[in-house]
Amino acid sequence: MTPPNAANAELFFSQATGSLADAPNQPLDSLLDRTLMEAMASQTQRMQTMADELNQARQSLQERKLLERAKGVLMASQHLSEAQAHKVMRQMAMNQNRRMTEVAQSILALAHALPLALEPTNSART
Repeated sequence: MTPPNAANAELFFSQATGSLADAPNQPLDSLLDRTLMEAMASQTQRMQTMADELNQARQSLQERKLLERAKGVLMASQHLSEAQAHKVMRQMAMNQNRRMTEVAQSILALAHALPLALEPTNSART
């Protein structure tokens, strides 16, 4: 890509800095048009890539939160350590050929459906 010549640069900057009424009625040079379009396309691509990365990071964070909540349920209901709860969930995922997030969703659904069955009773503590 070759840089625009000085005359084209002067025309561009005079149009960019002047008012629209003062701008001549001639289009920008085709080379300058292509350069601007390429810059816009490149910027659009970078922005799309960053948006995709941001969405992926948000999804990973949501999955992490889901896993942590499910581990918390297992830790509270089964009196497990965090490492043990993680191991139980990993084993369940492998045995059922499911993703850890799917297992975590199942654990949380069960915890919401049967909250009393998963909570330790007062009589068991005394």
